[in-house]
Parts: sequence; C-alpha cells; structure tokens
Amino acid sequence: MNKILRVLFTLVLAFSFGSASANILLEENFEYPIGTLPMQNGGWYTQWGGASSLAIADGLTFEGYPGSGIGNGVEIAVDDSDASHRQFAEVTSGDVYVAFMFRPFMAYKKGYFFCLRDSKVTPGDFNFNGRVSVEADGRLGLSFANNKNAQYTTEALDDNKTYLMVLKYSIKDGSNNDEVSLYCMETLQETEPIQPVLGPLSDAAKTDINPANVVLRGFASSDYISLMVDGIRVATTWEEAVGKKGGLEVVNKSGNSIACAAGKVILSAETASNYQICDMLGCTLYSGKVGAEHVALDLRKGVYVVRLGDLTHKIIIR
Repeated sequence: MNKILRVLFTLVLAFSFGSASANILLEENFEYPIGTLPMQNGGWYTQWGGASSLAIADGLTFEGYPGSGIGNGVEIAVDDSDASHRQFAEVTSGDVYVAFMFRPFMAYKKGYFFCLRDSKVTPGDFNFNGRVSVEADGRLGLSFANNKNAQYTTEALDDNKTYLMVLKYSIKDGSNNDEVSLYCMETLQETEPIQPVLGPLSDAAKTDINPANVVLRGFASSDYISLMVDGIRVATTWEEAVGKKGGLEVVNKSGNSIACAAGKVILSAETASNYQICDMLGCTLYSGKVGAEHVALDLRKGVYVVRLGDLTHKIIIR
C-alpha cells in the first residue's frame, strides 16, 4: 500500500470511529464530570421538571464499539421517579436501533431501567415503550409497555462483564402492532443477528409510538441496584448504531486519490489539484483545490461524480 493509500486508510478509520455518522440520531458518551447527571447543560430533562438523582461515574469499555472508553458513564443506583430523558429526532417509520454498553454490577430488585418514549408532552398522554429490565436474580428482561408482560432470559448476566445491548423498535403499518426486540452481545456483531435474545414482542392493548426520547429510570426504592449504562447511540440501522467499520473504496491516478467511506469523500493529491463534486444532474456542489492537506467532505446519501485533476470517479453514499 503506497503512502497516500496508507494515509487515506488511517483517515477513513478515524472518521468511521472517531465521530458520529451523519445518520446517528443521538450519541451520548457522558462526557461530564463525576457527580450528578447534568440536566439542561447536558441535554437531559425530566418530563416533570425535577432534578436527576442518577450519578456520573467511571465509564465502560467494549472492544470495537465507538463509545468505548470515551467520557464517563451513568450509574443507576437510586430511586429516580423523575426519569431522565434525552431527546432525538422523531422517527415515524421503519426501525430504530438503540445501542448502549451495560454492566449489571448488582441487582436485588426487578424493574426496568431503560426505554424509549414518544414526543408527546401532555401528562398521561405519552408512552414508555421497549422497556429493558433486570430481574432480582440478574436475568435480562424486555416488555413492550406492560411490566407484567415482561419476558426474561433463562441465564443471568455476569456482573463482572460489560455487555453491548441493542434495543430495536419496529414501526409497523396499522395500529397497536409495533414490535420491540432486544440483543445482548459479549462481542460486537457488525450485522444484525437473526435471532434477538428477547422478542420480537408486541402488545395489542398498548399504544404504538414514534420514538423520540431515550429514558433512564432508577427503581431501587428500599432495595439496592447498581447498574452502569454508557455510550448510547441511536440510529435507524444496525450498522450505524453499533458503529460498523465503513468499507474503504479508493481509486487513484497520477498521484491523485479519491476515497469514499463512512458517509465521507476524502481527496488527496501529491501535487496541488483542482476538485469538483457534482450531483447526477451535473450541478456542482463543491469545488476547490487540494494542496498539501487532504480534503474531507460529508455527503448525503446519493450518487455523485467526483473530479480530481485528471481523475474522474462516480461514488455512491449509502
């Protein structure tokens, strides 16, 4: 691999793992000081306007996951009836994937600690769906929206391990027929497994939602729990949620190189060269010159024609 290709490969990996994709709806790595979970300043809020009792503590790591080892994490070890919310752009069709690292240090009382919520604000009108829970014996649970209908795994989680969880919410045509599924991994899976550990679950007696918030909930009361959550990523595909490595596509000619990966086009040249990026109608979207430094541009999904010096190449951003 020549020098330019090595540089481009390094850059693409950095872009793939060091920053959120343009299609990531929410990325929360809890980059806050040790102490109480910040509310407005951190983008969190409660429906009832109260403060959060959840704590910021040392974060988690999970090999290959983009949020691993960044910032801190949130500890759920108290009763927190206010329920801390973090909003993202409302999704009205298709699937929503919510990935997060999870470690159950201890649990002596069952209850749900994580879920999705719609964008409704009228008390009694909003809904908490896709409830992820733990049983008192450490088993993982899931319900659509009724705690009494929660289903649990047969095996208990290991409180010495960090797991990568993915909560999937599937919006279906019709009413009261959406589905939720839960995946629990000890190693990162770059493609969606055929079978979740729990689900898909539905509940005809409960209202469907358009997901627009993640919710953290403490439920300890007089009993004790200590759960850690870190690295929340919300997206509409599995690959974006878990941070799958983007495929590297590179073409080069006469010292000029065009690389495409992770929703970006990266241009590099051994000598100063003009570049132009056009849509399929021939309209110029970007133009300029690549000199000693590379040029990296975010592009929306679509098909583009890229010209760099005497090199012309069609790229597809998926």
